[in-house]
Amino acid sequence: MSQLPQELLDIVVDHLHDDPHSLKSCALAARAFLISARIHIFRRIEILPPKPKTTPSPSPCQNLLALLTSSPHLPPLVEELCVVSRGSSSNESSGPDKTSILEGPRSWIMTDDSLSLILPLLNLKRISLIENTPSWGTSVRWNDVPYPLYTALTATFRSPRLKAIHLRGMIVDSPAQLLSLFRDAASLTELSLSRVRFTKIPPHTTSLWPDLDARPWRPRLRTLLVSDLRSGPLCEYLSAPGIDLGGVKVLTVATFRPQSRNIITQAASGVKHLRLLYHPSPLSTGLPSSIFSIATLCSIHIFGTWHWPFGVIYSFFSAFLAPSHLEAVVFEGLAEQDGGNNIGLRGSLSELDAAVDAAIGRHFHLLGTVGIQRTLYLNSDRFRSFEEWSTTVQETLPSLAARGILRLTENRVPNNGVQHGFE
Repeated sequence: MSQLPQELLDIVVDHLHDDPHSLKSCALAARAFLISARIHIFRRIEILPPKPKTTPSPSPCQNLLALLTSSPHLPPLVEELCVVSRGSSSNESSGPDKTSILEGPRSWIMTDDSLSLILPLLNLKRISLIENTPSWGTSVRWNDVPYPLYTALTATFRSPRLKAIHLRGMIVDSPAQLLSLFRDAASLTELSLSRVRFTKIPPHTTSLWPDLDARPWRPRLRTLLVSDLRSGPLCEYLSAPGIDLGGVKVLTVATFRPQSRNIITQAASGVKHLRLLYHPSPLSTGLPSSIFSIATLCSIHIFGTWHWPFGVIYSFFSAFLAPSHLEAVVFEGLAEQDGGNNIGLRGSLSELDAAVDAAIGRHFHLLGTVGIQRTLYLNSDRFRSFEEWSTTVQETLPSLAARGILRLTENRVPNNGVQHGFE
């Protein structure tokens, strides 16, 4: 092994960058693999909530602190830190429940001071503070965060090296307080915000951003995810005139408010790749009217809260009355259980295929891919096979198959209440 060039060994290990178990095996197998494997192993670290203790034992965060302080060569390797403030497991340790939905169970980060000691050791490029739970009552209340952790998080959010912030599950006073967390992150190019709740919303919209006129926010954002499902109109707050989203190229929007969807797509006028989650209406496609005037738009990915997307496919293609620059379209939805045949369309399937084929021929000359993706929850077995489902779709849309642009895929995600890819 020692006779092989180190460059060759590094290439072998690099191919395993997304396989932690194999990387750990390599690190243990030979010293020649150790350095390269260690770089990938510690590049991204996830801190999970502690489980209830039957006997005194360190928490995952405390174990990580001990490792980083005892091995000073490791902290420089950490580029991304994901802190799970609350998980979907009922076996997690947490504080007492409260009666108000805004006063849910206390996250472990409110009582474990290890995180405030870990953050100063790291020079992160990416940080996530997220909840993985369907209850939505376990958000981190920013004003209640202990001061040492508040100081450490604030310094991390404002780090000149930080490129990405992902917040899911946080309670703040106002949009202005939310913006204050990351507006000074000079290198920030990716921002993801979901499950953000506000406790003190001023009665007038002009009061939401008291200092934007004097100090506009012009971030270097290239990727933005905003979800205001079951929360305040965050999409509209981030579309204020003093916030410049013109540099955003990849925009993900999850909202049931058509107005919010339209406003934020107007604000991100240079977007190239648009991803939408919404509840389709039989009277409307739900598409923001602004997308028809975005000359830069190359692709759209739609996740609708339906089971069979044929009706939405028909509405989507029928909505375009002028030539489109779209190169790819993806329709995603949850799979129908028990082999159901609810196609979500009034009228014959032949009319659907003919209408789609005609629309593509008239307006979509650059379209190279129409993807249909069914999403399944892990450990679910009450679904038709992928082969049977694929056959049904191909028989329903033969023109897409004949054009060679139909792509059928399947996605499996945990059933933990998180809208994966949109939160």
